[in-house]
Parts: sequence; C-alpha cells; structure tokens
Amino acid sequence: MARISCEVHHCEYNCDGGCRLGQIKVDGAHAETSEETVCDSYTDRNEKGCVNCTPHDCACNSSEIDCEATNCKYNSDCLCTADRISIGCEDACCCGDTECKTFAK
Repeated sequence: MARISCEVHHCEYNCDGGCRLGQIKVDGAHAETSEETVCDSYTDRNEKGCVNCTPHDCACNSSEIDCEATNCKYNSDCLCTADRISIGCEDACCCGDTECKTFAK
C-alpha cells in the first residue's frame, strides 16, 4: 500500500492532491523512463462531473498500485512496493498525458 501524491488536477479521483481510489493501475510495460508510464486509472473530471470529497473519503494513505511497468525497481510481481508515489502532469486531459514520476529503472 502506498500514499499517492496526485498532480493531475483534471482527474475525477484527485482529492486535494491525493487519490481517492483504493487501487490504481500504472501502465508502461516497456517503460525505460517515467515519461513512458501512465496512470491507467485516470478519468477526466469533465466527463463524469466534478466530485467533492472530504478527507475521510480519500484513500490516499492506503492505495494499492497495480504496476505494469516491469522495468521499475519498485515493481514486484506487478505490484508497486514504494511507500509513496507521485502521479504527474497537472494539465493532463487523458491518461496518456499522465506519468508515474516515481518510476526508477
């Protein structure tokens, strides 16, 4: 379980810089850099409508991360072992614009 810091302001699940999902998926099976990864759980806030959340709604202290970035040093059998990760690109408008900034080869 990891703490997620989320800079993706247009994501439905961003809650005050955290992620309110209890489980996300990071994709990038052949990634060599963080720019080649994506948060596959991204959902555009404009498509679903703005969501208000409170700190008790936020799962950002205990999220499980399914990780397909097999070249990442934090990947263990497709699960992320980092204590905290950062998902970036504040102006993202699709999952392809996001990245796992914690990725390390």
